[in-house]
Amino acid sequence: MAAGSLHYCSYIGRSRVDNEPIPPSPIVSEWINRVADALGKKPKEIVIQEPLHGFSAENFRLSRSYARTEYLAANLIHKNMEKGAGLTIGKPLPDPESTGRISVEELVRFYSNPLRYFFKSRFNAQVNSPDELKKEFTLNGLEKHRLFEMVFGWRLAEKSEDQILNLLYKTGSVPAGWQGEMILRDIILNVDHAIELARDHGFEPEMTVVDLTIVLADDEVGGSLLSYSTDRFLDISTSSFSGSKVFQSWLQHLCASASGEFPEKESHFLCDLKKEKPLWITFKPLEETGKELEKLIDIYKKGNLQPPMLFPSTAYSFQKEIHRGKDDPDGKAAAAFEGSDYIPFSENRDLYLSLIESPEPEFDRRFIDPDFQLLIETMLNHMDPVK
Repeated sequence: MAAGSLHYCSYIGRSRVDNEPIPPSPIVSEWINRVADALGKKPKEIVIQEPLHGFSAENFRLSRSYARTEYLAANLIHKNMEKGAGLTIGKPLPDPESTGRISVEELVRFYSNPLRYFFKSRFNAQVNSPDELKKEFTLNGLEKHRLFEMVFGWRLAEKSEDQILNLLYKTGSVPAGWQGEMILRDIILNVDHAIELARDHGFEPEMTVVDLTIVLADDEVGGSLLSYSTDRFLDISTSSFSGSKVFQSWLQHLCASASGEFPEKESHFLCDLKKEKPLWITFKPLEETGKELEKLIDIYKKGNLQPPMLFPSTAYSFQKEIHRGKDDPDGKAAAAFEGSDYIPFSENRDLYLSLIESPEPEFDRRFIDPDFQLLIETMLNHMDPVK
């Protein structure tokens, strides 16, 4: 053989995600068989499996590595000791550099999932489960909402379903074939339903983007708002109703009202489009909108300094029970936080929470922030209906 005295070939034989075995490619597999035949050995006798990481304990058990740093790392990871769950929260982080201008998009992202926002904005951390990483093609909520916006505009421009399908296939947003077609036709159906419902409620659907400059006592809110109507702020979500979704819409209502860009001060939120009776919520005007925005921003700023233990859907369920004069706010909050037969998506399953707490922790009163509850109570006093 041309290799002479030594031939070396390597390939990645295990998944980086879950350490499951990965067979070699057909070419490498055939080469292994040929080399094994030439040496008169079985293929498994000439293939040596090495650990994926230098600090793997196997490196030291088999005396393959003597690197001191990696040995100390392996020893720390694998020694038998009692360890607490998650990260240890010490002193708050330094204030992030700020220009005094906060975008409404940043505020919405924060209040949609405060913990996720904290870890992504301060550490650029992206946490995914192994199952999520293995999925070849999935659309998250943000991607679906962006497709909804695109299709909404095209439908108002009277483009046909086939024209829309062709346009979206060209963008690469969805896969070609039946899978992509099912996703797109479902979005088109939701858009058509939303347009019909808006007209039934006296709106003339029209997409309008409003650039914001809202000057407050210590800060300025910028960015832009998308409304599906010009005379009143209209927010539409294809998702099911949740405390998190309605609070994000309320936040945008406050910005729309403070901007003075809409003739009518009432705002509207449409969701649950897939249900037989979608939900239509009206937000009434608030006298001191600027002060309410300042309170929202204060919590946002605190949530940039240390992990914010804020759970919007749980907080909403807790406060709604109090608002209605009921006597079991903890039970309702626990059901929202931990999930139930009627609430399949629970906030305690958030992977970002598992960085701080044990996996899927039970509800605790420390997850209820008094300042945040006051914001939700103000929203409940200005929304109709309270769901």
